Amino acid sequence: MPRSPVLLAVSLPALALLLGATLPQARAQDTAGQVTPAALSPAVSPVADQIGRGAVLYRLACAMCHGDRLEGGSAEALAGNDVKATHQVLPPRAVYALIEGLHGHLPPVTPQEALDVTAFILDSNGLPLEGELVETTLDQSPAR
Repeated sequence: MPRSPVLLAVSLPALALLLGATLPQARAQDTAGQVTPAALSPAVSPVADQIGRGAVLYRLACAMCHGDRLEGGSAEALAGNDVKATHQVLPPRAVYALIEGLHGHLPPVTPQEALDVTAFILDSNGLPLEGELVETTLDQSPAR
């Protein structure tokens, strides 16, 4: 059954809200009996958090054409030796520009969502990130 772009556009924010609302949160208290901000957020690195957000967005908006494992389908593969070889020499902006340029084809993504999906695709191809992807780091050479 094909997925409706309208359904995806509505599903993305709903899923984000659901995930945010159901994440396990420790209720550790400090000595004064108050809940500390650190106790409410899981200990996840900014890069891992970004890759996780990108994975959710990819599965909701991209996997139907590119495959659950980025193997391709009705659209080209986003994983494999050719992809790795290409993106080992190109900066992350090459992937980001493709995702960002898809407005009108898929439910629109924000610049942050495009960064998150870019991080997920690069990570899935074993191309490590030196830190969280932000606009100012898109032109840096890939980490080796």
